[in-house]
Amino acid sequence: MFETKKTLTVVYKDELLMNQLKKMVETHDDNEQGVVGTRDDSINIVSWTEKV
Repeated sequence: MFETKKTLTVVYKDELLMNQLKKMVETHDDNEQGVVGTRDDSINIVSWTEKV
C-alpha cells in the first residue's frame, strides 16, 4: 500500500533545538516488535525561522 509522507512545518527561534527535534523524528529506530515513536520515513520536516 502506498503511503504519503506527512509534512510538519516547524517555526523556530533556536536552530540547535530545531536540529535536535529533526534528528529525533528522522531516526530509523523501528524494529521487528513495532514502531518506536513515529513510523520511519513517515514525516517530512520543513523548518522556518520566525522571519520567514
